[in-house]
Amino acid sequence: MSEIVHPQPGDFVHGHRFSETLRNIERRAEDGPVSVGELFAICGPQGHAFAAIFLVLPFLQPLPLPGLSNAIGIVLAIIGVFVALRKPPWLPARLAGMTVEPDAVRRICARLEKLLSRIEKFVQPRAQWLFERRWFRVTNAVVWIVHALVFSLPLPIPLTNFFPATVILLMAVGILEEDLRFVLLAYAGAVANVIFFGALAALPAVGWRAFSS
Repeated sequence: MSEIVHPQPGDFVHGHRFSETLRNIERRAEDGPVSVGELFAICGPQGHAFAAIFLVLPFLQPLPLPGLSNAIGIVLAIIGVFVALRKPPWLPARLAGMTVEPDAVRRICARLEKLLSRIEKFVQPRAQWLFERRWFRVTNAVVWIVHALVFSLPLPIPLTNFFPATVILLMAVGILEEDLRFVLLAYAGAVANVIFFGALAALPAVGWRAFSS
C-alpha cells in the first residue's frame, strides 16, 4: 500500500496542507476504492473540514444527487458536530464503510486542485482570535449542521444540493484557514438559502391559491 504522510497541525498555509492531503488521497486511490473511514484517516484529526470539502465537491452542480446526498448529508452533519468540539470525528461503521471508486477519487482530486489554486489567492488568516471563542464555534456548527441536514433531504429539484454544499464549502475553508471573511460569506449564503428554500416551500401554497381563484 502507498505510504501516507500526514501533514502536521498548522501546515495548512496557502494551500500547502490541501496539496499534501490531496496527494495522500491520490496515492491511496492507486490501491483501489477509498472508504469514507479511510478518507478521514488520511485527512488526520485536524482534517474534518478538508474531508467535508472533498465530500461536497461532486454536489457543486445544478442537478441534485438524491440517493447519494442522503448519506453524505448525515456524514457532513456528524463532521459539523466534531468541528465544533475540536475533536477527531467518529462515524458509524456503515457510513465509514461507504466507498468511492478510484476514478471518482482522482476526478474529485483534480477538480479540488483547480478550485483550491483559485481559493488560495484570497484565503488567509483573519480574526483568528474569534475562532477560539466557543460561542463562535457553536454558531458555525449550527449553520453547518442545518445545511448538512437540508443537503440530506431527497429533493429532486435543481440547486437543492448546490446551495447547501456551497455554504458548507465556504464554512469549511474559513474554519481550516481561520479566515473570518470566508465564514461571513458562508453566513451570507445561509441567508440566501433561507430565501431560496422558503420560496420553494411557499410555491405549492401560491400555486394552489392561483388555481382556486
